This record gives sequence, C-alpha cells and structure tokens, in this order.
Amino acid sequence: MTPQLKKQTESIILTLNEDDQKIAFAHFEKKIREFQNADYQNLHKLLLKWGKFIGLKEAPTPKEMFMLVVFVKENFIDVSLQEITNAFNMACAGKLDINVEHYNSFSPIYISKILNAYKENKRLVMHRLYEAEQNAINQEKEKPLTPEQLDQKNTENALIVFQHYQEDGRIPDYGFMIYDFLVSKKLIKFNKEDKTEILSRAKQMAVSDGQRHLQKQPKPDLKAQIQATLEKIENHDKEKSDVVLKYCKNIGLSKYFDSLMSDPNKMREALKTLGVDLNYPQPN
Repeated sequence: MTPQLKKQTESIILTLNEDDQKIAFAHFEKKIREFQNADYQNLHKLLLKWGKFIGLKEAPTPKEMFMLVVFVKENFIDVSLQEITNAFNMACAGKLDINVEHYNSFSPIYISKILNAYKENKRLVMHRLYEAEQNAINQEKEKPLTPEQLDQKNTENALIVFQHYQEDGRIPDYGFMIYDFLVSKKLIKFNKEDKTEILSRAKQMAVSDGQRHLQKQPKPDLKAQIQATLEKIENHDKEKSDVVLKYCKNIGLSKYFDSLMSDPNKMREALKTLGVDLNYPQPN
C-alpha cells in the first residue's frame, strides 16, 4: 500500500473487480510529476520494453527513445509507471476499445492513443470508487452508536459544556440533555428543597421568556402558539410542561456545575465516575 492510500480506501478498492482494482491501486502510485532522475531511467526502460513487446521490427534509436521519454514527461505528468504498464496490457488484451496496430511505428501519437484511452477508462473506475467510498461513509453515519460509543460521546459533550460554563457561566439550550446523562450516571442528586427552588425559578424564567417572545412576535398565529405554551407553563402543577422541565434541568445543571467548581473533591469524584483523566483542568 502506498503512503497516499488510506486503509479505508484500500479495503473499498478490494471490493472492485480485478481489472478495476489494478487501475485504482496504480492511481495512487508515484506520478511522473514527482519523478527524480532514477525514475526517468525506469520510464525509459519501460517504454523500450513495451516497444519491443508490441512487435516492432526495429527498436527505437536512443535519440528516439529520449524524445519519447520527454514527450511522456511533458504530456502525461499525472500517470505512474504502473499505469503505463496497465495501459499497454489492457490495450494489447483488447480492453480499451482502440485499434492497437502500431504499423511498426512506436510514435508519440501511438503512445498518446493508448494512454488517453486508459485515462478515460480510469476516470470511470475512479468514479465508481468515489461512489463506493461515499456509500461507505453514509452507511457509517447511519450505523447506530454502540452503548460504549454513546457513553463516550455524552461524556465529551458534558465536558465541553462544563468548560464553556466555567468561562461564561452559561448553559446552552440543549443543557437538559447533559443533565439527563449526568443523572443517569448518578452524579446529579437534589433534595426536595433544592427541587422546589429549581422548579420555582424555572417557572418564573419560562413565563418571563415566553412573555418577551409574545411581545416581539408580530404574527397572530405564532402569538397564539406562544400564548398556549404560557398557559401550559402556568398549569405545570396539574399537567407537566415540557418547557418547564427543560428549564428545570438547565437550572439544575447550572447548580451542579457550581458545586463542582466550589468543591475540588467532588470534581475529582465526578471525573472518576465518567472515566475521565484526573489531570483534566481544574477550576481556579
């Protein structure tokens, strides 16, 4: 495998047919644009070999070979030696849909015909490879996370939200999701008095925010929706309001973060529970 070829790409290439595999792998080989002196010597040998292989009665002269090497160097900088080999192999095997009769002339036109036909064939192969890679990426995205992966992702999100809270004292709108995760880890526990205080603050904030949005909203239909939400908030004690619950959780998360920042021991225990390195930056 060449350094340019990613492991995932290699595994996808191996799902292609044999000819397409050869074309795809050769694409990632060292290109003529990257050649050094020794590489041009190998190019010279390769062209001379194919000149003999196709049945020329007389091999090109050293001067002719030099000119052919320069021609390929200047006009096919995006091909590799392996691709040149593939091109002649496929042409001789009748797989490039071109006339390979050389008429005893190993000319720039003849070489161009073969390499250009190969490049067109490669274009189709690389398009198929690209589509296969995109399908693999999409399948990976759609693949559900394992419980371990989900736990790690939630832990990372919780740490990010906590870091931001240390900097600006704010809880994002999705803070309630972090709250639920930390509760599931048995890290957040409030007594009855705390819960009563949190609920009272949540209802006040929800009503205040709702009324502010109501005053700013010019559309009657949206005003009606906000008004209906405010009524649900007011009746939370009778029927739970999702809005109030989210405010409760965000306030609860803020209260929990404050306790971590004021108690280094509690911070260490929380990090240990989450499986986080204890060298995680501590609050000042």
